[in-house]
Amino acid sequence: MPLILRRFTQVTAPGSYCIVDPCAGEGEAVAAFAAHCFGTPQQYGTKGTRSEGVELQLRLIELERARSEKAQNVARRVALWSAGEVQQGDALAATFEGIGASALWLNPPYDEVRGIRFEVRFLRRWASCLAVGGQLVLIVPEYALDALSVDLTTWFDDIEVLKYPEPVYSEYKQVVVLGTRRALRTDPHPLPSAGLLAREEGREQAGTSLRALPPGQLDVTVKALDIRALLQSTTPLATLRRVAAPSQVGLAMRPKPAHVAMALGSGIFNGVCLTAHGQPQLLAKAVFQRNFVTVDEKRNERGEVSKVTQVERPQLRLTTLDLSTGEYRELSPGTTPSGKTDSDGKSVIENFADLLLVYGDSMVSAMRERCPALHEGQDDVELASMARTLLPAQASAARAALKLLARGETPLVLGEIGSGKTSVAAQVLWSLHKGFKAPKDTSGAFADPKSVRRVQRALVVCPPHLVRNWQDELRACLPHVPTFVLETASDVEALDRRSDPLIVGILSREAAKLGHAVEGVAGRCPNCGMRIEESAEKLASSRAVCSGWIREPKNALARTAYAFRCLVLRGAKPGSATLEPLRKAAALPLLRYLAAHTTRLSESWQSKRSRFNDHKVEGVVIAALGLCAPHPRIKRCLAIIYKRSSWMIQKFEHKVDDVALANALADLGRWRNRRCGEPLYQAVPRPRRFPLADYICKRFPALFDIVVPDEFHEYSTDGSAQERALHRLTEKIPLCLPLTGSLMNGYAKSLFRNLWAVSRRMREEFAHDEAGRFARLYGYQKRVLTGDAAKEGKAAAYGSASDRVVKVEGGERLSDAPGVLPSFVLRHVLPLSVTLHKRDITPDDRVVDHDRQEVRIEDAEHKAGGELLGRKLKDAVKLDRFDELLAGKLFGQLAEYPSYYDRASADTGNTPQGDYEIRYPEDVGGALVAHAEGLPAAYWLAKEEWLISTLRRELAEGRNVLLFLWHKELAARLQKLCKTVGEVPAFLDAGKVPAKKRQEWIDREVVRPGKRILITNPSCVQTGLNNLIHFSSAVFFENPGCNPFIARQAVGRLDRITQTKDVRVFWPVYEGVQCLLLDLLQNKTAISQQIDGIDPSAALEMAGGGESTAEALDVGLAVYKYLGGD
Repeated sequence: MPLILRRFTQVTAPGSYCIVDPCAGEGEAVAAFAAHCFGTPQQYGTKGTRSEGVELQLRLIELERARSEKAQNVARRVALWSAGEVQQGDALAATFEGIGASALWLNPPYDEVRGIRFEVRFLRRWASCLAVGGQLVLIVPEYALDALSVDLTTWFDDIEVLKYPEPVYSEYKQVVVLGTRRALRTDPHPLPSAGLLAREEGREQAGTSLRALPPGQLDVTVKALDIRALLQSTTPLATLRRVAAPSQVGLAMRPKPAHVAMALGSGIFNGVCLTAHGQPQLLAKAVFQRNFVTVDEKRNERGEVSKVTQVERPQLRLTTLDLSTGEYRELSPGTTPSGKTDSDGKSVIENFADLLLVYGDSMVSAMRERCPALHEGQDDVELASMARTLLPAQASAARAALKLLARGETPLVLGEIGSGKTSVAAQVLWSLHKGFKAPKDTSGAFADPKSVRRVQRALVVCPPHLVRNWQDELRACLPHVPTFVLETASDVEALDRRSDPLIVGILSREAAKLGHAVEGVAGRCPNCGMRIEESAEKLASSRAVCSGWIREPKNALARTAYAFRCLVLRGAKPGSATLEPLRKAAALPLLRYLAAHTTRLSESWQSKRSRFNDHKVEGVVIAALGLCAPHPRIKRCLAIIYKRSSWMIQKFEHKVDDVALANALADLGRWRNRRCGEPLYQAVPRPRRFPLADYICKRFPALFDIVVPDEFHEYSTDGSAQERALHRLTEKIPLCLPLTGSLMNGYAKSLFRNLWAVSRRMREEFAHDEAGRFARLYGYQKRVLTGDAAKEGKAAAYGSASDRVVKVEGGERLSDAPGVLPSFVLRHVLPLSVTLHKRDITPDDRVVDHDRQEVRIEDAEHKAGGELLGRKLKDAVKLDRFDELLAGKLFGQLAEYPSYYDRASADTGNTPQGDYEIRYPEDVGGALVAHAEGLPAAYWLAKEEWLISTLRRELAEGRNVLLFLWHKELAARLQKLCKTVGEVPAFLDAGKVPAKKRQEWIDREVVRPGKRILITNPSCVQTGLNNLIHFSSAVFFENPGCNPFIARQAVGRLDRITQTKDVRVFWPVYEGVQCLLLDLLQNKTAISQQIDGIDPSAALEMAGGGESTAEALDVGLAVYKYLGGD
């Protein structure tokens, strides 16, 4: 405190002064500030230190009653009885009037609500209470300065940002901001860099002026809560005939059982009376929180915690009230029902799953009341007939999409893989073309329908390998509707000339985004001539511009010098006749320059122009005139100028030296400097193409009535070429119908860009550049604590629904963590989601059977090789932690290490000799870390023996097998293995078969010849292949990179509504690290399914109803911890 006080001078000038503190607490801080600046008053017979004629007012506000009473006693010690005013109430709701306060002491709450920090709200509310010249003392955490910067620099001058001295700064991370109130606002600018409060002890001795407080006067009014009036205007709960109608959240379709779990975490059932047959009536109250859970700790050489990694996880506190007994019970987390009953046979509600199981019907009814569905499954929209008749669930999805379009919303067709999303899209397009009538909603949660424009031109944007599939599907559904594949600008123009009633254009994602190539400029900048050091490839990829400076001539001398330079750069040789016109032109500006800087009068004191102060410059001008082209006027002019000083031109003569003349003109001329800014890249017509998304938006913005983006989740990466291309189209084309099998990749930020482009609600809540704020509000955070923060990280406190941090010490680094809040799903996703699940289409008991097979390593050499590689890899990573060059360079090898167990044979190793090696990356030397010799190729490994027996059994049952690998090097060995069971497999090589030709290749090489085994990478078949129902069994011989998208999409190629057999999926893994990676993949898959409404357990985990555990979702980190890394 004294470090702040000594920056202010004591007030001695008579007058009225006022100090305001809207967050006074117990008043000790502001009282000490007032006593330092004004001294103490004379009262109760004691002599004060305040100057005569100085009157002080204290205006304090405190929300909490006990603290406000203590502040009142403290204020009376500093100000007189009537001048020390302390009011209890909300400072943000207070009003004030007067000429302004002398000083504002502000130490506001440190928190954030709905994206706005409390520090900003308090500063904006109270900065205007200061008089001009009034002093601000603002005490805030350093991380809040970015949010405060605009307001501080707009309204305050003489700003200082000062850190508290250690150890106070490390403990609280607080800074003090001092400033003087301006009379007029100015443009915002960066805050000054932070200084150290303790380094300013010699401020008075150094002569720096102390801050002085101006006179001021202010009256503050805090609106008090009139409890008596409030009670008189309300009705007791017991006298109400019914509970007030809760706010409604309209959903697009009837919620699934899994959505009930999400609603539980969003507080939808708070205050709802839940009933069940034979069970007591319950009231439930849910409180959702995000808490940091430690997933990793690192220790230094002394054994102290030096680094802590924590991930936010959801936590749901659910309390029930038994209305028959009045008993409260807090339920424990759990996704599996306990199954317990009491002595009367009633179910005992112990955990969240019990509540959902027993009271699920009542909760569904309550959710339908509070979350009414726009479409309940009724046939109230007449669909135009197509050649292919939709199944009931598909027709219901089409009706829901049409109802949303009629209300100006964009329906998200969120369907499982193989559920018929393409057919649903065709039905929507046909109905929009033929016209339909949407009924009004009776719940009041939705707007009335409006007429939708008749669709005549539709655009489908899809991955390139799905173009043919779209052609086939549209031909089957709408055989009379022409389809055009748009590959060039001429195709777009041809479609525009057609007059068919309805035309569908199919645009591949690559044609939409890819244009001509761009090359960098090598050598020198074509504008300013600056030498370029970077490579042409880097200049092109970064779209670099020249950072050099250009000197632009401002007078005739400079222009002539510039002309000399240009001609020489274009090949003119100095002294040649080419430069003769410039030698003639240079004489006139030189003579004018000389005349302007000398005098023609006989006496210099009579002249208004002074002589040359520097005779060297005068000599340069005369010498430059001698380098100009000979002309008799030059000597006559010199004779006039130097009439009384003829000795100056006695040795004047002409000669030719163009280089010296150009340099002299440049030195004498006046120049303007500016940045060059010339693009150091250029377009080249190789290949000769133009991005069709841009071409359509610029040349044919009104051509299409609706755009249908397929695989919508693939456009979520902010800034990618395909994201920019699609979102340009959605901006120009009036209607949009996105199709996707999985909207989320696990991280909340992956939802932002796509939903912002198509959702009106998202654009109302967030700006285009607020992806970070969106992730903080609706996602989860991962943080890394270092230093003292790592020691105290476990005991730190956090806001329940904000990023408030209490006493976090040391360094902190935040990033995104997997997951999304259930409130976001209910508010932004479900109101637009047209869900389509295969179990709604095929109501039989056919399911996908996932069979996990843990294989024991029997071969001692195989096991020893894996242990050796793991041990050396762990030791190297641990040793490199303190090496700036090598730290973190082996994390990629950690992710690859588990593949050794599948590639241990000499014919599958990662070296030409067949051995398996772990090395550093080439950019740091490629040194060897560990080496294991390859096992004999003639022997089958344990997992391979299991695969042989599995293939024989599946083939004997008449089931064809799809064998997935991750490393291409295993293909030849697996082909050899398949031959031992009597089958010659087909191998789909992604490097040899392009994506758009794979379906045709499978028909030709697999289906027609009747091949029973196909070996491929799951990423090769994850989208667009509808002929893989030829297989009913799948074996993931290797983990698909722990990628849930690839795994779900690959399995979905087999599990389609046209599949006639039960689908079996086998996951063979070796005991140990491969089991760990399969667990990791399953956790990621559960997260990716959380908003699909398919898995109630995943949704309950999302709502915070699962066990409060956290695991590292990074493959390298998980493997490192498994190996014993700390």
